[in-house]
Amino acid sequence: FQYLKAMKARSIRLSLVTYNSLLHACSRAGNMSLAYRLYMDMRRDKVSPDQITLNSLVLGYCNSGQISQAEILLTEFGSLGILPDRVTMNILIHAFVKSERITKAWSLVQVMEKNGISPDHCTIRSLSTHCSSHVKDLLELIEKYNIRTHLSTFSVMIESCLKQGADDEGIAIYEHK
Repeated sequence: FQYLKAMKARSIRLSLVTYNSLLHACSRAGNMSLAYRLYMDMRRDKVSPDQITLNSLVLGYCNSGQISQAEILLTEFGSLGILPDRVTMNILIHAFVKSERITKAWSLVQVMEKNGISPDHCTIRSLSTHCSSHVKDLLELIEKYNIRTHLSTFSVMIESCLKQGADDEGIAIYEHK
């Protein structure tokens, strides 16, 4: 970030692309305190955030276990007219599944559908790791949206069911593919 300091020292105004690149780097590194400071600098510099800004911050907060902070961002960005897209929703669904908040993850699928955002293979892949109680729902999503899933996704679904003692559901997935 020495270049950032040099740019600011020379009064060079940072662009949206520059801010988004820096935010994404901070988010990937898990440095959300720096990401938040950069976001505040961005706002102070009157650089309007966009969908990439939202997704980078949501990704960072979710990856660092701060899902509630990511949800707060959704409200803030919504007031700016920036709504979650498929990428945003998939990041959140993955985070909720990872934190074993499966009901919340599935509620986001319903929000996606309500808002005209169709689930995709990333949605299915995230949900497939804890699918034993939602096998029917998962298979219906695949059919309804004609989602092309990889064989490995079906393998993960079957393995998940077997680990959770849901042998019949695992067999149903095998027979479906």
